[in-house]
Amino acid sequence: MKNLKFWGKTWLMELGMIVVVTLLLMLFIGIGGREPDWMGSGTAAKAEMLLSLSPWYLLIAGALIAFMSMIGCFMTYLPALLAVNCTRRNAFWSLLLMHLALIGAVEILCWIIWGRLDNDIALSGRELLLPAFGWLVAAVAVGGIMGCAVARWGKTGIMAAAGGLFGGGMGLGFYSGYSEGFRELLSNMAGAATKENLFVGVSLGGGAALFLLMALLAAAVIRKMEARL
Repeated sequence: MKNLKFWGKTWLMELGMIVVVTLLLMLFIGIGGREPDWMGSGTAAKAEMLLSLSPWYLLIAGALIAFMSMIGCFMTYLPALLAVNCTRRNAFWSLLLMHLALIGAVEILCWIIWGRLDNDIALSGRELLLPAFGWLVAAVAVGGIMGCAVARWGKTGIMAAAGGLFGGGMGLGFYSGYSEGFRELLSNMAGAATKENLFVGVSLGGGAALFLLMALLAAAVIRKMEARL
């Protein structure tokens, strides 16, 4: 029960972080700086456009937070849990299931928002929800692989790379809101998703393969991990 409460609180905290980052991105696009022409001229049109874009920012924030969370778990949470007599098997499965639940919650939020809208962005987004899950799984897997490297070889170089990826992802998110071709890009991606089953298969298969690789590495690293507070 204590293990469930611990990971439940962690899940809620990280989901809250994802929502906060999403809101900050939306405020930056909707209030600060120059607004793209395709967002419309009226307040209602801009509000609908921001709402339509919010799931994309949820996906971006979800991938970044889940990625960083996996690294953080190997640095702090897992050694601390082992120090308070949590079994290595429970720590391993809890780590994987919590992050799958986290990205699952992001997907559900995106589905709820896009399901209530019928503009081009929402229609494009609904077509990409399935492959987007593969991308989120891949982000979790890459974070876990880097977390294994941190636990095994140290954190200095790995955290520098993670910081670069985080900053680059945030920069991409901000730039996307101002890009005149952003809506066209989403439409093209949605068209590829509907016409080419290979696109969906590669997204889900690639994410699953990376996740399996990460799980194998994590099991090996956790088996040799030292307990510390």
